[in-house]
Amino acid sequence: MNLRHLRAVIHTARLGSISKAAEAVHATQPAVSQAIAGLERSFDATLFERRASGAFPTSEGRLVADRGERLFTHLAEAERRILAALPQDTRRPTVQLGRAVSYSQLLAFATFARAGSFVAAASRLGLSVPTVHRSARAFERLAGIPLFEQGSHGIALNRLGADVAMRASLALREIQLIRQDLDESRGLIQGMLTIASLPLMRSYVLPLVLTRLSERHPAAEFSVVEGSYESLLHALRMGEVDVLLGALWNPAPAGDVREETLFDDTLSIVARAGHPLVERPSLSLADLDGSSWIVPKLGTPTRDIFEVMRTEGMTLGAPLIETSCFAALRGLLLESNRLAIISRRQIVYEERAGLLSALPVPIVGASRPVGLTVRVDWMPTQLARDFVDTMHASTSFDA
Repeated sequence: MNLRHLRAVIHTARLGSISKAAEAVHATQPAVSQAIAGLERSFDATLFERRASGAFPTSEGRLVADRGERLFTHLAEAERRILAALPQDTRRPTVQLGRAVSYSQLLAFATFARAGSFVAAASRLGLSVPTVHRSARAFERLAGIPLFEQGSHGIALNRLGADVAMRASLALREIQLIRQDLDESRGLIQGMLTIASLPLMRSYVLPLVLTRLSERHPAAEFSVVEGSYESLLHALRMGEVDVLLGALWNPAPAGDVREETLFDDTLSIVARAGHPLVERPSLSLADLDGSSWIVPKLGTPTRDIFEVMRTEGMTLGAPLIETSCFAALRGLLLESNRLAIISRRQIVYEERAGLLSALPVPIVGASRPVGLTVRVDWMPTQLARDFVDTMHASTSFDA
């Protein structure tokens, strides 16, 4: 992808004239015409309808221009942040990201930010380390200010570099979506949707939705990413994933993301089917005294509920086992008399198989909204829109 050619397409679509676009990008009219022709060949699409009165974007041309506008908006925001980070009495550098950056430079810098090192970035891209290093440093030179620093484990992004990298990564994502937009406009739903999911949604809801979507769009691909909430939120804000599923924070944890509720979930205290407390028809918090527990890490909403129970006088048996891994939690529950606070939607299959049971103990504050988190300025593909619609249609059940 030649970003200078894309700039020519954007200005032509915006101005309705190749000659005016040539003036805007400081190029000749033949150069702009060749740039448009080059992208039309690359995308196998007619981007403009040429008339005596000017050049007007086709529906496919509008798709390309709209994604391109978003790309350069992200780069303009990166430039703004570079300038804002400088002291007022500092001579302003010449920032040339939006005007001069190449696709290879953007790709190398954004991939370094995502991977964390030049070696890992080179491995992801299938390129040599020197090639990736050279392109990423060229991006830094266009920024006109240092974006890297020597860390304890090698070269790393400095604070400004990490901020700029987020915008660069979002710009890269817009490039990657251009071809998917064009395919979908032709009725070909065959792109990739990357979903970050916390355990609650991975256990039952997400498999149900992906099964339905795969039947509807057999050529589409899906990638499910696991991790801590913090790492998944970072990946969302970087454009590495398209949507994040799980319990909502309300309000959203960052200004550049928004939350959308799918359903309200209720937490339960869960034990193995043969646990001594399972056969009791009713239980109170006092009946749990002396129990041993599996809990998530401190600072999570579920852990907060558990800590409230402790402050109300509940005593512990064995020391806590802390884990956010559902596979580990499941195994610990099945192999011991420990208890855990989780959603019954996470144990749908285990309850059906008679392996785990929810105890009849009321929990104060156990209800929480669950849904999806996306970027505020997200422009979803058709596949992504279908995913969100299917999520809404598939979450009206009772666990």
